[in-house]
Amino acid sequence: MESLPLAAGQFSQQPNQFTIMHKHQINLPKVTLSAIAFPALFLLLPLSGYSQLMFPGDTNNDGTANHFDLLPIGVAYGMEGPERFGASLVWTPQENTPWATTLPLSGIDLGFVDADGNGIIDSLDIDAIPLNYDSLQNVSIPPPMPWVLPDTFPVVEVPYLQLTFQENTVLEGDTAILFIDYVYPASMPPTASALAMAFTISFDGTLTDDSQTFFEPTPTATDLMHVAAATAFAEGWRSPGEGLVEIATSGRGTPALSMSRPIGKLGIIIEDMILQGQDFDTLEVDIPQRLLINLGEQVIDLGVQKDSLIIAKTVRTTSLTPAPKIQIFPNPVKEQLFIQLNREAEFAWRISNLSGKTFKQGKDMSRSATLSTSDLPSGFYFLEIVGEGWREVEKVFVCE
Repeated sequence: MESLPLAAGQFSQQPNQFTIMHKHQINLPKVTLSAIAFPALFLLLPLSGYSQLMFPGDTNNDGTANHFDLLPIGVAYGMEGPERFGASLVWTPQENTPWATTLPLSGIDLGFVDADGNGIIDSLDIDAIPLNYDSLQNVSIPPPMPWVLPDTFPVVEVPYLQLTFQENTVLEGDTAILFIDYVYPASMPPTASALAMAFTISFDGTLTDDSQTFFEPTPTATDLMHVAAATAFAEGWRSPGEGLVEIATSGRGTPALSMSRPIGKLGIIIEDMILQGQDFDTLEVDIPQRLLINLGEQVIDLGVQKDSLIIAKTVRTTSLTPAPKIQIFPNPVKEQLFIQLNREAEFAWRISNLSGKTFKQGKDMSRSATLSTSDLPSGFYFLEIVGEGWREVEKVFVCE
C-alpha cells in the first residue's frame, strides 16, 4: 500500500477503510457553534416533537469530532434506522429523528452515530470525521456531554500496544519507520469481545518534521477501520500538539481486536541538521493516552511497550569506500563487549551514557575489538564506532 501523508481531508472508502488527516493547512476561523448563533433552532425543535439535533462526525456527542468518534461506529456497525432529511456532512446543526436504539453503556442515540444520515451505520460514516476534525459545538440536543464509559471488563493479563522501530539508528534527514502492533493475551476470555481502540503516540516534535509524518495501516487487515491525525499548522484550530499523532482502530461490529495483529506503521521524518554541538540524540515514543473497548462499550485495560531510536549526525564524505558490516555482541553485556567487522579497517570507538558523557574510548586497526564493561554502572549506553566515511551508533545495555 502506498504511504500517505497525514493531509487534510484525505479519506478512503476502500475495503480497508482508513481516514487520514493533517489538519487543515489553511487559515480558517475555528468552527465553534453556540446557542447564541442559532437561537431559532431552540424555537423550532419543540414543534418537531421528539427530534434531536446532531453534528456530522461527533458520533459520541461530546462536542467535537476526533479520533474517538470512530469507536461508536464500530460498536453500532450495521445497525439501521430512520434517514435524516436533508442530510449532509457539513458541520452544521442537523435535525434528525431518534432511532430508539442507543449505544450499550453511554446511552447515545444511534442517530448521532449515523453521520451521513442515510439510515445505515457503516464505513461511509467515517468521512464526516476528517471533514470536521477538531470542530467544536455546544448546541446539540441532547446537549453534548463527555463520553464517559462507566463499566470495565476485568482482565488478568492486559492487552498492549507494542511500538518497534525498524532500525535502531537513523541519520539526520532519514525516515524512521515505527511499527505498531497489538498484542492480545491468550488468557483473555472469549466474552471480552475486544472491538476498538483510540490512542495517541507521542515523541519529541523538535527532532522531527511533523508536516511529513505518515500513517499506513496494515493492507491485509480488511476487517479494520482506521482514523489518524497529526499536528496542525492552521491558526486557530485545536489539534494534537507538536510530536503527537492520534489514531483509532475498530472492527466492523465484530470483535476484531480479540487476537494479536499488526495495526500499521508510522513514518517519522527526522529533521536535517538538528544535532548542533552533539553527535547523536535519542527519539523516544510512548502512548500516554489509550482506550480499548469491547462490543458492549466496556473499557478493557490497555498497556504499552515503548521504544526509542538513536539519531546520529550525518557523516558527509567523498570516500568511495563502503562501510563495513559490523556485529556488536553480546547485548545486554556484563563484562566484555565485542566489535566484529567483515573486513580490516581503522576505526575509533567511544562508550558514552545517554547524556553524552564519555566513559571509554579507543582506536583499533583490525577486524575486531574487545571492550571491557565490567567497571561500568548498570544501565544504557551508546557505543559509537567511526571509520573513514562511515559511522555506526548502537544502544547497549550493561547489566550486573
